[in-house]
Amino acid sequence: MDKLKGVIWDWDGTIVNERVGLVDGLGRAFRNILNTNIFEVGEKIAQIEDNVREAMCRNFGEDPDKYLIPGARVLIESIGEAGIAQSIGTNNLAKYVSRMVVSAGFDRYINTVVGCDSVPKGKRKPDPEIFYMCADGMGILRSDLNSCVVIGNTVTDMVAAKEAGVNVRVALDTGFYGFAQNLRDATNVYSELKDIDVELLNGLVGLYQTKVYF
Repeated sequence: MDKLKGVIWDWDGTIVNERVGLVDGLGRAFRNILNTNIFEVGEKIAQIEDNVREAMCRNFGEDPDKYLIPGARVLIESIGEAGIAQSIGTNNLAKYVSRMVVSAGFDRYINTVVGCDSVPKGKRKPDPEIFYMCADGMGILRSDLNSCVVIGNTVTDMVAAKEAGVNVRVALDTGFYGFAQNLRDATNVYSELKDIDVELLNGLVGLYQTKVYF
């Protein structure tokens, strides 16, 4: 009997390669600024963050697989096809991430996207609130988060998961952050998503449910 009830993903550096996305997004955003009337440049620069995020969404929509971390599509689809709920809990803005989820075709498998714009100010990760809301969106009791897995690439993800009561906290050596940083509060560390499958995650949940970790 499957013990795994749900998987909560981080987004940047876990599902998408934010380094490639950021460089391409900056390029597109600055091209928009350069094509702007000189008297509007100041206003555009003040809005640079939104310009970059919007550009990243557009670039992603044109070729999602260019920006996905290797193995992300296969794992997300295999988890979804196994009937296991999935959500995304990110410190990025849900309004942008949700668009990229649809562009990649992941809306078939991802139940909900919770971002920093979904929670009250001060409740970003490492606060556990984002993961609590992910549980709500997946239809899983918050008290059952010990039957879920969090997959992320920073210590922030791991601390938030631990605070939320998630027993299996998988850290990846991807994104801007180095391998050593991921070790804190992670239960398992992998260098690539292709090293992970549904059977492994289900087995880890069963294993950690029988043990107590601090």
